[in-house]
Amino acid sequence: MAVFEGRVACRFAQPLPADSRGTFDRKAVSGNVWVGRLGLENSNSFANSGRFETSGGHKKDKGDRAVLLQCQGNLDAIQEAGLKLQAPLDLKPSCFGENIFVESSSFRAESICVGDEFQCWRQGQPQPLRFQVASPRCPCSKVDMRLGRTFSEQGVRFHCAQTGRAGCFLRVLEEGDLCDGDLLRLSKRPNPSWTVARVSGLLYGHDEAAKHYLQRSKLAVADFDTPTVRREEFMGTQEELEELAALPELATFEWKEHLVRMLGRHIGRYRKRRMSVAPVAVLGLAVLLGLFALSRRKSKQ
Repeated sequence: MAVFEGRVACRFAQPLPADSRGTFDRKAVSGNVWVGRLGLENSNSFANSGRFETSGGHKKDKGDRAVLLQCQGNLDAIQEAGLKLQAPLDLKPSCFGENIFVESSSFRAESICVGDEFQCWRQGQPQPLRFQVASPRCPCSKVDMRLGRTFSEQGVRFHCAQTGRAGCFLRVLEEGDLCDGDLLRLSKRPNPSWTVARVSGLLYGHDEAAKHYLQRSKLAVADFDTPTVRREEFMGTQEELEELAALPELATFEWKEHLVRMLGRHIGRYRKRRMSVAPVAVLGLAVLLGLFALSRRKSKQ
């Protein structure tokens, strides 16, 4: 089997307070940087901030979004997509707010699969650091604000939601350091048919899903019920839905939670709301009042 690998051209970190909303702006990192379970050392992100949980995520799932990887192959494909944009595209490393940019054109949404494991290599020697692809990146509105200024079906966000070209999130299986020039070499591929492009197309490929998922996801956080992607918008068969929902390597947040909900079950943001202290107290008081009224009626008899 041919070696599938990509060279790390640059790495980026966001040195902002953990609860800051921040921007896509990242600063290039020089020298070796430690990569832990929640990402690059001294780099804040949505996943390792409090905003992840207030947006419907669960603490145990933060590692699914430890590192965002973007690659030259995706940028080339976006440039060649013929999008009718209001502003010129300036596609370059860090434009998607990624942590790692791989310069290989062979790295792209159509060639990377969910569950792929990549070993870090340096000067011909394997390093401890290992990644696993957890999901495509589901782009937010900041993508259109920065790239193309087109907030419609012709925009970069809409295009990337359906194609998976906004990058992919990596879990950190083994911690270690990373520097420019390191190679990310594929070491394991458990799901060769589940490319990032295919997963994105099945879940967000329907125009209505791609158009409305941002608004619907906010409603889902509030009511624990609104479907971010409706069952009739899933672009595959029932068999594909069941297989993808059961894929162990697929991230829960923004991906598996929506698939599982289509099957009538609940995980992630769709978990049943716990009854708060106030409703419990009201219920208890109602029961006591009922018992008191019943006892008074009996005493009058």
